Amino acid sequence: MSGLGLKNYQRDALTALTNWLTETSKSGDPDMAFYKATKRAYRPVPGLEGIPYACLRVPTGGGKTLIAAHAIGRATDALVTTENPCAIWLAPSDAIVSQTLTALRDVSHPYRAALAERFGSNVRVMDVKEALYARRPDYDGNAAIIVATIQSFRQEETDTLNVYKDNGELMDHFSGLEAGALVRLEKSSEGQMVRSLANALKLRRPMVIVDEAHNARTDLSFTTLARLDPSLIVELTATPADDSNILFHVSAAALRDEAMIKLPVILRVDPDPVEALRLAKAKLEELHEAAAAETEALEPKRRLRPVMLIQAQQNTGADPLTPERVRALLEEDFQVPREQIKIATGKIWELAGIDLSMWDEPTRFIVTVQKLREGWDCPNAYVLCTLAPGHSGTAVEQMLGRVLRLPGAVFKADDRLNQAYAFASATSFAETAKALAEALVSNGFEKLEAEKLIRADALVLPLEPDELTSEAIDTDIDLAPYRHVVAAATAGRVTLDPEIRQLSASDVTAADAARLRLLLPPLLVPALDSLLARHEERKRAEEAGVRSATRPERPLFAVPQLCVRRGEQLEIFGADHFLDRPWSLEQCDASTIVERFAPPSDSATEAVIDLASEQVRISFVERMQRELELTADQRDWPYPKLVRWIDQRLAFVKGSDVTQGSAQAFIKAGLQALMDDKGYTISDLRRLRFRLIEPFTQLIRDYRDIRQKDAFESTLFGEVRFDWSEDLTVMFDPERYYPPKLYTGRVAFPKHLRPDLIGDMNGEEEACANEIDRHVSVLQWVRNIERQKNAFRLRVSSQDFYPDFVAQLIDSTYFIVEYKGAGTEGPRDRTDEKEAIGKKWAEVTGNRFVMVKDRDYSAVRQALEAG
Repeated sequence: MSGLGLKNYQRDALTALTNWLTETSKSGDPDMAFYKATKRAYRPVPGLEGIPYACLRVPTGGGKTLIAAHAIGRATDALVTTENPCAIWLAPSDAIVSQTLTALRDVSHPYRAALAERFGSNVRVMDVKEALYARRPDYDGNAAIIVATIQSFRQEETDTLNVYKDNGELMDHFSGLEAGALVRLEKSSEGQMVRSLANALKLRRPMVIVDEAHNARTDLSFTTLARLDPSLIVELTATPADDSNILFHVSAAALRDEAMIKLPVILRVDPDPVEALRLAKAKLEELHEAAAAETEALEPKRRLRPVMLIQAQQNTGADPLTPERVRALLEEDFQVPREQIKIATGKIWELAGIDLSMWDEPTRFIVTVQKLREGWDCPNAYVLCTLAPGHSGTAVEQMLGRVLRLPGAVFKADDRLNQAYAFASATSFAETAKALAEALVSNGFEKLEAEKLIRADALVLPLEPDELTSEAIDTDIDLAPYRHVVAAATAGRVTLDPEIRQLSASDVTAADAARLRLLLPPLLVPALDSLLARHEERKRAEEAGVRSATRPERPLFAVPQLCVRRGEQLEIFGADHFLDRPWSLEQCDASTIVERFAPPSDSATEAVIDLASEQVRISFVERMQRELELTADQRDWPYPKLVRWIDQRLAFVKGSDVTQGSAQAFIKAGLQALMDDKGYTISDLRRLRFRLIEPFTQLIRDYRDIRQKDAFESTLFGEVRFDWSEDLTVMFDPERYYPPKLYTGRVAFPKHLRPDLIGDMNGEEEACANEIDRHVSVLQWVRNIERQKNAFRLRVSSQDFYPDFVAQLIDSTYFIVEYKGAGTEGPRDRTDEKEAIGKKWAEVTGNRFVMVKDRDYSAVRQALEAG
């Protein structure tokens, strides 16, 4: 369960799911466990009360399917506690079902590798037709996964669906079982048990994985799921419903930090569709040159070839730019070879059999109208050009999602290749930017962050323009008819307000001025001239070095890291510098597991399940686990097999520093203590094996914690040669600063690296930041973002430490601030270690560090003014 190949945010999502399910298993209450994890109310599904149900919100491009594949193993160990789980994997369409089946069956594919990490080769992947004929050994010896659409199970009249019909091929699923296992199954009108696929699945309490869950959230869908007696429901979607239990949300910042998506989206608008297309084509050519220069030395199959998606107009209205006309326009006016243009609509699909990732594939332009086919993917798509009036919502949503994925999930050296580009035929930049931001929200991004991720093309509109106004128009002429003329002629860069009788602009080009002189009556030209004069005056001031006070020019923000010198080699200080490998875990006292292991109550393990009786009351989790035991293989395991099984389940906590022999010796000692002290037999321990994982996990973590803490302290205050170098720094780039959650308070922080894009802070952190921002010694500062790759970090015993604030002072030194509120100490609090390593960094690099505790904000001022 190491999760090799997972991105940090994917690992975090799975950890959140595992912790929630583990707590649910211990307490029997998914509601309480959910609130404990999120501090939000839990919403049970009507008709499925008690069944754990949660949503992992993952934006477009975040790898939902890989998370889902890993989630099956995590849920098996944390909640379902069976060797041979059954999962129903619901996909939104037949096309996605086919793709998912192909990937899960391919032993070389990452999705199948995720399953193999937990289940090895014991995996059976089926569609519904195959499941109708699958024998009992297909389930009993494997993790059985059925991939289908919800429509395969959902129908008001289920008599017409084969999954609910009596099926003699499935007879062996129901033979040789205890009566308690059969009582839950659906029966015919004559009272006979139906040997249906639905009943065979019901026996196994399948977990339900729902891909793009918002497409399956109807009352009928949940009624369908209830008939299958699921053990849990996990949704994975970019756009969850309002009543979804969102357990974990992946931010745009997390995706950008892992090089999964292109950000920001650079927008340019022009009212003329042909001009918008020309500008988009020019950008594509620019990107082709950049890609050729960047990937020339790579193997052909790894080279990058940017592609443009064009949203044409529907065949309605006067003289529409249909896909055929757009192709003709590209061929005749822009001299694009026909082989480079493909039409992809519902009626014409010219992409069949084409691999757009191939270097020598000629396609450069893909013309569509509405949504592209579900499942179609092309990370090489860089430019979106929409010519449709009003920018059809669903089409723009999907097409924008197509240009967000970063090819190869690797940042490019040329930053132009790390961004996405949108061109639109429109008169208003603001309205178009709003539409694109809404499209990002529909792709799973938070509304506030989406608004910050749409940037203007620097050649057209500054990010933070100062508004210029003309002299008042001194004439009685009715200005209302010219309002739209001005906006259309300048793509919204120049506006005319008939009430105050002034022209306004954030920017105006020579082409804008030429168009307006042709379109406006002579009486309006003096106002235009005054606007142009003021624009030229501002340009001269900027060229002379006069900059806006809100974005002053600041020096490089490169913070030195704490390093260790090994001979002539300088290395960033990390765990390898204070931890010996391997760790002799078997030397730790495993017998203390006796104090940590709490077996289930007799009522949970021995009660007869009789749903017709109200005498027995068992929680959902206990009942579900007991029902699975009734259908499980009851043969005893030899002792070595049990030890190996526990060792495999502990892989995620053992780490790479514990050998298999050391771990198994520790496990044997713990099991022996349970047998000696509690009188358990090997058969008892096999039956309770899933419940043994948590106490073993906590025991290993505690021993590791002691080991790491002792080693860290002896190293920090020992003979290690700490040092630093200007070549080993953390660079804070305002163009690559993407907080996962934005600050929404009302305090302005003009000295922040990005005043418009500050990482989230609570009230006490906000007060601390205010103390930093207003101090005269501070030149600039940044809200340091935990776990981002470009964040500043220091290593403590068991984790990386991310101080809250990093500031650059006017004397070019750096100032690190960590805020520690009262009552925030946890079981593994590292406050003392953080303060010690911060002071060590300051001492070695010649900078400053302060830990501010419990609202003592004056500590910031005192640290800045000391010495």
